Amino acid sequence: MRLRARPLAAVPAVLCALLATGCTSDDDPAATPSATAPSATATPAAEPTAKPTAAVTAPASAAPTRTPSETETERNDPGDGVAVDPPVAEPSPTAGSSTAKAEMVLTGWGASSSEYSATAIVEGVVDDGTCTLEMTRRGDVRKATGPSTRSADSSSCAQDLSIPLSELTAGTWMLHVSFDAGDVVGSTEPQEVEVP
Repeated sequence: MRLRARPLAAVPAVLCALLATGCTSDDDPAATPSATAPSATATPAAEPTAKPTAAVTAPASAAPTRTPSETETERNDPGDGVAVDPPVAEPSPTAGSSTAKAEMVLTGWGASSSEYSATAIVEGVVDDGTCTLEMTRRGDVRKATGPSTRSADSSSCAQDLSIPLSELTAGTWMLHVSFDAGDVVGSTEPQEVEVP
């Protein structure tokens, strides 16, 4: 008897058939050999029970998100342990003038045993200037002037801003503090105060 040579291409098909039917042992009485011939086409595996969901996208009408600038992320990096205040707006020139108007806040006022004094801060201005405390009552005006003091991001008005109580009559007065640095000026809102 003469054997015919089989092409090597049939070897993978036979191996697949053996793997598909599984291995059985003679010890298992329930195992029976399978006579299924291998299929030439691949059978798809069972579909998974969970189906992938589509990514959620923003509606077309949603506003685009703003990416913080490099200086913003450096300024308030929570990982560096340093808190930095946001920048204060620079004073803007008044219409028809080269003088900028600065924002001022009255930070304190009150009477001691001999004088009435006030303090204020000039936001966003780091400049030498002159501060003036002005108190008015029924046409009576009293003033005191002193130099401003600069800090890292503002100027303050406190030094020499006191009016002797001997120059003020007891009662209600209007008080405000102003600042003048030549090209930058500012003034606090008037504050009603009581002089003892």
